[in-house]
Amino acid sequence: MNCDDVKKQLALMLYGELTFDEEEAVEQHMDGCVVCRAELSAQRRLHETLDDRQAEVPDELLDMCRQDLRQRVLTAGAPATPFWRRIFSGWSAPSATWLKPAGALALVALGFFAARLTTVPNRTDVASNALVEPVTSRVRTIESAAGGGIQLVVEETRQRVLQGRLEDEQIRHLLLGAARDPSDPGLRVESVELLMARPESTEIRTALLTALRHDPNPGVRLKAIEGLHAFGADPETRKVLAQVLLADDNPGVRTQAIDLLMQKKEPEVVGLLQELLRKEDSSYVRLRSQKALREMNASVETF
Repeated sequence: MNCDDVKKQLALMLYGELTFDEEEAVEQHMDGCVVCRAELSAQRRLHETLDDRQAEVPDELLDMCRQDLRQRVLTAGAPATPFWRRIFSGWSAPSATWLKPAGALALVALGFFAARLTTVPNRTDVASNALVEPVTSRVRTIESAAGGGIQLVVEETRQRVLQGRLEDEQIRHLLLGAARDPSDPGLRVESVELLMARPESTEIRTALLTALRHDPNPGVRLKAIEGLHAFGADPETRKVLAQVLLADDNPGVRTQAIDLLMQKKEPEVVGLLQELLRKEDSSYVRLRSQKALREMNASVETF
């Protein structure tokens, strides 16, 4: 497999559309190709940027699409102007000028979210890494064919059912990606819960620290700090815990940070707890901080 072949496969790889053998071939090529690894990183950043953007579909556009669909159902079999031409011809009217950018975003959003939100029934008889039936179909082009026929170019989105263990690189890579999914905090909690079984892995520990420091959902942060309990003495972990102790807006997370920092009673913990007491509003966190200071024979009388 050469670089041109790999670059054509990268988008499909990011969407999970490659077979197991195809993905293995791409990864083997990238192990020795700096250019293709850089291209994958660039495409992944683009996908993550798109994931962070949300476009609301205007009600007017939805009404237009529904009306057009009803009209096509009523006139099925009769020659008609293609659907996409009627939409874009409607947008050319002066009164609908504002719909052009909104409509373009809406079409992208509809295709993207339809692929993400469609689910597949749970089936225990699906083989590992097997492709299941198409879950979405989208008509891309329509042409008249000979003899009154119709030719459609249809884009189909498929889902894969993957089974494996956390030791499997592909499973671990996908879980790490799910732990950063901005759209689904429940998915992030489940991913972090599975990843925390192997915190000794550098990449997993980094993911747990990132979730603890930056995830907007307190449930995810609490699960991440739970996964770091075996690393209370690790310098990088303690650095993040210090930041969380003074900046996190959830008292439960701050309390857990105190408990983890107290695994190793170093002098800098005294300063952190005293600084926390100067601004802490939660009575429970204050009591836990005072108890920790007493355990270290540090003064709490001025607070």
